Amino acid sequence: MIISTINLKNGDLVRIDSNNSETIQNTNISEFVRYLRLFGEIFVKTDNSPKSEEVLKQICKFADCNVLVNSNPTLEEAKKIISYGAQKIVLKAGTQDNILALLPKNKAAVYIETDMETNLKRYNNYTNLFFVKLANKENTSLEEIRTYTAKNIAIESKFDIPDISRFEKENISVIIDCEYYENKEKMTEAFCQCLDFEKRYGYLPTIVQDYETKQVLMLAYSNLDSLKQALNTQKGTYFSRSRKKIWVKGETSGNVQGLVKARYNCDKDALLFFVRQTGNACRHGKYSCFSEKDIEINSLYNDILNKKRLLPDKALTTKLFEDEFVLKKKLMEKAFDLINYEKNSSLETEAAQLTYLLLTFMAAHNITPKDVLNKLSSMLD
Repeated sequence: MIISTINLKNGDLVRIDSNNSETIQNTNISEFVRYLRLFGEIFVKTDNSPKSEEVLKQICKFADCNVLVNSNPTLEEAKKIISYGAQKIVLKAGTQDNILALLPKNKAAVYIETDMETNLKRYNNYTNLFFVKLANKENTSLEEIRTYTAKNIAIESKFDIPDISRFEKENISVIIDCEYYENKEKMTEAFCQCLDFEKRYGYLPTIVQDYETKQVLMLAYSNLDSLKQALNTQKGTYFSRSRKKIWVKGETSGNVQGLVKARYNCDKDALLFFVRQTGNACRHGKYSCFSEKDIEINSLYNDILNKKRLLPDKALTTKLFEDEFVLKKKLMEKAFDLINYEKNSSLETEAAQLTYLLLTFMAAHNITPKDVLNKLSSMLD
């Protein structure tokens, strides 16, 4: 996997060159991170300033961020970062072993700058992911690294494209710097070089999934040119094996797909596209080529958000948005009904009505289901 590094200082995006000189980048950080998430996870190195914390809270909502706080965080600060939606909190080796032992293994990573062999072995039971800073990648045996641990490893170094391919063949992720993501063509090339097109005669099966609901929408195929076009335009773009040509989803029907993230499997011979689907994905009129549209919390929440925006006449939801007192009263009534339900009444109905009211209350205050899941994640032992 390709992992992009960003540095936050006092709320600004900072570029750090090979001489450790810092330059503030005048760019929209959220838009920039949305571009980077297309290719993989984000490694965020940040100070603990209030301004950087606010930026972190925003980008963790929509990107897979692994967060390293340069000043060692306390346990409560680490859990707070996880509650923002951080995929993992990254702790420096040898500095916070007591905190690392108290965090869920799937939510903690270790950053190793020295004594790689010793630290990989030392922390092997504490985490599923290591970030390793490598001063001299040319003299490093990837096979030797794999003798230290079978866990996921991401190497931070100065990479050229052949290096990326070499590391990926050993299932070792690479952490790249601004040299790549300031050049979109180079970023796309780096991603494509990780893949094995030869195994399937130049084609990669591409599973297409709804970004919000995770419902599988369709199966298509990509070749090298269609994948490059998809990444560069951020549109669902594929290759037709029967027509021998590139095609863009929704080009004629209007049911377009905005490409949010692209990922590849561990064998590098299949792709997964996360998309924002407009209309139906299936040419036969269904939302998915495999089933009708799933009803789940995110789709229900999005329907409520749409009602918040449109405020349809005479709708109960409109009344709830327009008068919070009424909404709170309904919430309390339904909560009381739920905990006092009788054996012969429908608990499912009471729970469904309370859930709808709770989602409406959350939408009124711009709290998403993912925000709630992130908070729950930080509360787990």
